[in-house]
Amino acid sequence: MHNSVVCTEDRPFFTDKELQAAPDAYLGSTLVDALVAICSAWPAGVRDADLNAPVVSDRPVLLLSGELDPVTPPEYAERVMRAGLTNARHLVAPGHGHGIAAIGCVARLIREFLASAAPSALSGECLEAEVPTPFFLGFQGPGP
Repeated sequence: MHNSVVCTEDRPFFTDKELQAAPDAYLGSTLVDALVAICSAWPAGVRDADLNAPVVSDRPVLLLSGELDPVTPPEYAERVMRAGLTNARHLVAPGHGHGIAAIGCVARLIREFLASAAPSALSGECLEAEVPTPFFLGFQGPGP
């Protein structure tokens, strides 16, 4: 599924200039080279013409971010909200990274949102008390 989505929705937007600069990237070009190779053989699906158009909606939306998420930083959610989500709430978990749905009080916040469909009524104060998960520095788990 990953390859189907990425080869349809991401790979077509890589420019020649970006591909040529990949070897100089912080992590090198291994991931980009693999993606180009996979997508040259992987069947791409149909992509809607408005794929990259902002979502505009007045429906209730809850956006969740980890403050230190390097994949989808909080600024991305803020940009999505500003682009057209008029009934949205963005909650940020301080000190956390990617994927906060499973931490502490977030499951309760999600339940409350689904039950009420009122993003503005949610209080994200509980996120302040959630201790970030420490980094795993080895196979035995987080360091001291």
